[in-house]
Amino acid sequence: MPPEAPAAAPDELRQNLIRKLDSLGYGASADFALALDRFRKDENLQRTDDPWPRLNARAGTVFSEVFQFELDALDGDLGGARPARLSDVYRRAQRHKLAGLAFSGGGIRSATFNLGVLQTLAELRLLRDFDYLSTVSGGGYIGGWLSRWIKELGGEVTAVERALAPDGDAGGVGGAGCGAPRSEPIPVQFLRQYSHYLTPASGMFSADTWTLICTYARNTLLNLGLLTAWLAALFLLPRLLTAVVAHEMVVPGRYTAPFAVGLFLLAVYFMALSISRRGRPPPGSWLPQDQSDVLICICLPLMVSALLGSLASRWSASSPAAAAPRASLAGRQRAAVGVLRCVFRGHHRR
Repeated sequence: MPPEAPAAAPDELRQNLIRKLDSLGYGASADFALALDRFRKDENLQRTDDPWPRLNARAGTVFSEVFQFELDALDGDLGGARPARLSDVYRRAQRHKLAGLAFSGGGIRSATFNLGVLQTLAELRLLRDFDYLSTVSGGGYIGGWLSRWIKELGGEVTAVERALAPDGDAGGVGGAGCGAPRSEPIPVQFLRQYSHYLTPASGMFSADTWTLICTYARNTLLNLGLLTAWLAALFLLPRLLTAVVAHEMVVPGRYTAPFAVGLFLLAVYFMALSISRRGRPPPGSWLPQDQSDVLICICLPLMVSALLGSLASRWSASSPAAAAPRASLAGRQRAAVGVLRCVFRGHHRR
């Protein structure tokens, strides 16, 4: 339950009208009276007519009006939405002491667990005390089943509560009748019989099984294809950037590699400072703590260091100065091989 809102301003209802008129493009924030007159003219309303019903039909309801409609429904009044102040609605909700039941996800395991929760609440006669039901994923499976059962019994939560309790009635379509003691009601039996809601028709050669397999394979291949393509493009980006810079830069300077190493060590230094820092830094601190400081002091030096290091390593592998020692070494190896051949030939002749 949200905390009690502060006292409503006198123009809170007017603010709701302004929001609705603005959503329709009448510009009520600038001139409310003019916007309201234009709306009355477009809707053929007289000065004595209340513009709220027509405005609500076109622009929709705001939160305070929806919440008030829910509280009216809990009291048995289904007359429809009407203007409401949020502060008044909050106070009314607190007087009702509303409670909600939430079912988490987790597939059929979640549905099975939540069924046990429902049976325990029914045994303790607490299920009738909940006003709201919130579900997600597997919890929605059991939540939809419970909501349908309650609707079939005309909204009588106490009847469902009696049927779910271990010592309650279990017979009948709706769970009311003279079945055997402690036997499960028909809706629960139906739930257990059709627990394979993803593949209702089981079997290796059933259409449901192969539909599930094809759907899983399609989604997996599609996601992996997109992920692989994006990763390949991301990995090719540094190579493309290096090629562009290398094309424009004839020869990297002699200090390119040392500068790359220095930037890398600087980024590591700032990382160590940021990690070793405990608590929030004092005002005016220069240590990289927020996102902008991390981007400037750590990410940017690392990127520049990687670029300069790639350029330096590429130039050193393809430069003539680096190729000359390799050529000289290859020539010496060939000469040594020739000398060994001559020696072995002379020894063989003897």
